[in-house]
Amino acid sequence: GTTLIVAISGERRQRRADDTYRHILWVDPTRRERMISNAGDIFQAGGETAYQGRRLTLVLRNPIDRLESEYNFLQNRTEFRELWTRINSTEYPSTFGAYVETESATESITKFLLGRDLFDPSPVEPAEFDRLVERLDQLEFTFGLTEDMPGTIANAEHRLGIVCEKELERHRTSIHKAPRGDDWPEIEAAFTIRNPLDLRLYEEVRSRFEAQSAELPDDAVEGISFVGGAYDGLLGYVRSTDRRVPFEIHQEHISDKAAFVAWKQENIHALLHMHVMSLKTCDDDGKTYLREWMHRAADKFLKESEIFEIDSDDPLKSLEKLTKHLFGRMD
Repeated sequence: GTTLIVAISGERRQRRADDTYRHILWVDPTRRERMISNAGDIFQAGGETAYQGRRLTLVLRNPIDRLESEYNFLQNRTEFRELWTRINSTEYPSTFGAYVETESATESITKFLLGRDLFDPSPVEPAEFDRLVERLDQLEFTFGLTEDMPGTIANAEHRLGIVCEKELERHRTSIHKAPRGDDWPEIEAAFTIRNPLDLRLYEEVRSRFEAQSAELPDDAVEGISFVGGAYDGLLGYVRSTDRRVPFEIHQEHISDKAAFVAWKQENIHALLHMHVMSLKTCDDDGKTYLREWMHRAADKFLKESEIFEIDSDDPLKSLEKLTKHLFGRMD
């Protein structure tokens, strides 16, 4: 999503949520008690009149992949864990499978477009969903899918009358994706049962995207490419205002998420110092940053008797070993 926004707008970074960029935001940032989508007015009653003449872009991701990414992104962040508990009176789910089984994680794409609160457990009424789908044809939408970014960029260029760079930088590149377990087929089955509206909405957008793509010139996607890998994404990951630390990249090896959140808070000043010093010496290179950071982390958190060697060519492998050692299950 960030890659698309930056490509279309020509800006260097993702903008904050506003009238031209719909996202979730805190109702009161100082209290952080409620987070809401600012997309609802487009799809609520009257939106077909209020947004006549405006050009809108709607790009969706495969629903279960999107929800899995959301789960992993939020689980180590104290404010979101606390928000979950405040809404549900339960701890944040310890597994993605458990997350899928909750009302707060059902129909999340549909709820976002309707302007619902994050983690809103209330169901979507059929009339709300029907109005949402009708709105896709009442307003001037350009459609896309994250699974086809070259085609999405080409469609945006054609319909919006813009010209994007041919070589586009990937933003928020996935640094590491935890392997899915043997229970993935059961999780998929549960997701399908619990999210029929999101799945239908995805197909509604996909069919419209394909229809728009059929109107493109034959060479529309020719030459469009994306650059940037895991180590480029790592710098964006740790520079986030969320104060992420590299250990969070390998979340599947953190056995007690709540304990990790507490550990991170307890060591926040040391972690921040390590981050700042590693940035100073990395010359904007993600691989160098990680090597520097792990040297400091090993000195800080390992015993003197513990020997730890860093793979200079692929320090992400070493990071996984260190994360397992410090936060993995003690069998």
